[in-house]
Amino acid sequence: MKILHVVEPFSSGIVTFIINITKSQPDNEHVIFHGKRTTNDKIKSVRNRFPKGVKFFVWRNVVRSINPIKDIRAGIELYRFLSSNKFDAIHLHSSKAGFIGRLVGRILGLTNIIYTPNGASFLRQDINYISKRVYSQLELIASKFSGKVVCCGKSESDAFNTIGVKNSYINNGIELTENVNTVINSPLIIGTVGIITEQKNPRLFFEIVEHFKNDKRIFFKWIGDGEKQNIKYDFNNVTITGWLSEQELKDELIQLDLYLSTSLWEGQPFAVIEAMNYGKCLVLNKCVGNIDLVTNEENGYLFETKDEAINVITNLIESPAKIQAMGVNSKKRCESNHNFKTMGDLYNKVYESIAVKN
Repeated sequence: MKILHVVEPFSSGIVTFIINITKSQPDNEHVIFHGKRTTNDKIKSVRNRFPKGVKFFVWRNVVRSINPIKDIRAGIELYRFLSSNKFDAIHLHSSKAGFIGRLVGRILGLTNIIYTPNGASFLRQDINYISKRVYSQLELIASKFSGKVVCCGKSESDAFNTIGVKNSYINNGIELTENVNTVINSPLIIGTVGIITEQKNPRLFFEIVEHFKNDKRIFFKWIGDGEKQNIKYDFNNVTITGWLSEQELKDELIQLDLYLSTSLWEGQPFAVIEAMNYGKCLVLNKCVGNIDLVTNEENGYLFETKDEAINVITNLIESPAKIQAMGVNSKKRCESNHNFKTMGDLYNKVYESIAVKN
């Protein structure tokens, strides 16, 4: 089958998601129609992470924020691209591509469309109530245009159910590895992976770091880089690694003892799934996406406040055997629920189900 992936941000977890689909479906022909927004990487560097044979086209007019003029231009650009190219299935990724793509699909009479939000805009915690309502209504309207909604996890699916959007879900998956480090470090290393943005709630992360600044038993790492303005982070018990290659990131991740996520919202975070793959005990903020990945006392803990996170970490510092046992459970859970081959097979079945109708 010939599959088109349409995406606005050409970065972060969404790129990982599309890469894993293309790797898990080598028999399909994959085409990526992507925006120009990346993080630290250049577009060429991102493209080089994909398997050979994947084709790329730049969606030049698309932008992240709502901009009527640019959104119309982006819609016209996508309309022309779809009018002159035929695909067995069209997979829309993220909110902007999801709205414009389904509207264009309605105009062209296409039924072979699916949309995966991977962190819907109406779930954002950095916007006001009115903005959330606008985004949720846009999702509801777009669901009437064309296509199926396939969420990336149960909690995202539940969120779409609450706004009246019919959907299904397929868990995010990764390439599994046998490389697991069960040795507990001294001092204990607690870390997170990601871009320092509002979504990841770095302020809370570094407030937790500050609480333990005089505790020689633990050390913190933020694996990544980003927006550090207005955040106090210059403590002796933490390091920010800066931008790393994919392999360097994995090398850092495998050395952690605890994985800490302070995120305000997620789709279903690949960084946490990677931590599970390496057998890490999880300490996660209770939000959409995170709640799919941990069960309290089994493979880690969920927390809702800074004090709860501090208490959990304090208790785990004194229980290295519990950290190891929960890490083993994380690995088992990852193998059962987040194998990228299973994810690829399930999406392939969805593609087949909509391709025959077109």
